[in-house]
Amino acid sequence: MDIVICSSGHIFDRDLYSICPQCGVTSKVFGSALNKPNVRQIVIHQKSDEPDLEDSKTVSYYSPVKGNDFVTGWIVTLDGTQAGRDYRLHHGFNRIGRDIDMDIVIDDDTGIANRNHCSVVYDEKSIKFYLCPGMGTLTYLNHTLLEDCTVLNEHDVIQIGSTSFEFIPFCREGRIWERNI
Repeated sequence: MDIVICSSGHIFDRDLYSICPQCGVTSKVFGSALNKPNVRQIVIHQKSDEPDLEDSKTVSYYSPVKGNDFVTGWIVTLDGTQAGRDYRLHHGFNRIGRDIDMDIVIDDDTGIANRNHCSVVYDEKSIKFYLCPGMGTLTYLNHTLLEDCTVLNEHDVIQIGSTSFEFIPFCREGRIWERNI
């Protein structure tokens, strides 16, 4: 598997496609997606009208666990084309946006900012999660506009763009990761 990024920013497997299947860029200059900093997971969905071809146009790569990359919780998509999909939350900031450099990439909702629409933060000292808005973006927590960083509670609903997520914590009182720091 040779996961690469085309000059337009699309990620695909060069072993399967000689050109980008999304934009048709034929440039020989591709950057490896596996060497991008902060890339924890890359998932590409290329839709097809033919059910048999759907899987052949989907590429997934999960990077190895490193440092503070342990799971602390999840957000689960409640609606839209990605309904049912979960995103792992990790120690510290989990930046959400459409750009491939984000920790959580939601690429099919144009109402979500490219970079840092909002962040879900896990603070291991307080054993709490926080939802923090980005700059100039609208983020809702349980149907209320988020103005400042706010504590997240189990089953809270986060809405950004036209997508809603349910928050599910793993780390909480009585269940934390013991690590050597």
